[in-house]
Amino acid sequence: NKNIKKINKIPLCMFAISETIKSNIFEKIFIAIDDKKYENLILKYLKFLKIKKKKIIFFYRSKKSSTDIAQTEIVLKEVIRKNKKYKNCFLIQVTSPLLLYSDIQNSNKILKKGYDSIFSSYISKKFFWKFVKSKLCSLNYNYLKRTLRQNSGDTFIENGAIYGFNIRGFLEKNNRLFGRIATYVMPEERSLDIDTIKDFVQAKKKLKSRFSKFK
Repeated sequence: NKNIKKINKIPLCMFAISETIKSNIFEKIFIAIDDKKYENLILKYLKFLKIKKKKIIFFYRSKKSSTDIAQTEIVLKEVIRKNKKYKNCFLIQVTSPLLLYSDIQNSNKILKKGYDSIFSSYISKKFFWKFVKSKLCSLNYNYLKRTLRQNSGDTFIENGAIYGFNIRGFLEKNNRLFGRIATYVMPEERSLDIDTIKDFVQAKKKLKSRFSKFK
């Protein structure tokens, strides 16, 4: 129930849902759920926060896509197969409460410039290493020719907030990213992807003023 855990008395999911609605770029907004209690809770808070719900459709996930190990692509396919008439689709993750509606709007503008898919990211100039077949390998720089970090090239880190793609291409590739890929860069301080208690504490501090007039 991470998605409905409250941050400053508001369920986590409501932050991304409200910004998605405010972006005003979607004909339909599907919220994937597997239990009626989530629909009731979301409707309750939409009313409480005075957010219009006319574009929202609650999509009940199948048993296959409702497991803890089910890939998001499975849910996407279930939704898209019943809504193939649309050209593009966006996946907005409710675990990104610092997302703003302008991030969604700007991502859409970039996608429309001839790209097949897009993801949101933040820029890092840190040096990354990873074990590859039990050997520690540098990923984004040549350690034999070490340079000043500020002079190294940008590394784009997926922040998990936004994915957008052409629907036909998604069905062909069975992946949210394909073809000509773009990224929309967000500030690192707003690239919080809620996963731990520590993340919730951090989000609580940063979201003190959001929805404050309703508390």
